[in-house]
Amino acid sequence: MTTDDLAYTHNRFVIATVSDVWNYWTSQTHLLHWFGPSGIRILEVTTDLRINGKWTARMQSPDGTTYLTHGVYLVIEEPSKLVMTQQWEGSNHSSEITVHLLACGKGTDIVFVQRYLESVHSRETHAEGWDEALDNLERYVNTQN
Repeated sequence: MTTDDLAYTHNRFVIATVSDVWNYWTSQTHLLHWFGPSGIRILEVTTDLRINGKWTARMQSPDGTTYLTHGVYLVIEEPSKLVMTQQWEGSNHSSEITVHLLACGKGTDIVFVQRYLESVHSRETHAEGWDEALDNLERYVNTQN
């Protein structure tokens, strides 16, 4: 299996400035409102926005199960590029997320790439979850404008 088999890309357009979208991706206050799949409640988010700074997100599913995902920031090019690792609590495997924000007309194109996932199944479940999270982000952006 190649690295490309364990990666996926999502593209999303939102009507907000690149600067605003950057804030939605990096501010704990904003992340609490959208950073997770549908039906998941975000309990806590922490961000230490600096190279090798840590981030965490604690989530709760409708059945009450809590999950913790975390990582470190690898690249921070405000306001257009963010690269971070992602690892689930209890796992030794880490993937890499890259978010590119590109000004486009009256909005921002978001290019989201996740690489180095553990398996095809992991790629499929992460792709589904992040697609829902980006739906949440789009809805959240619409409430902010």
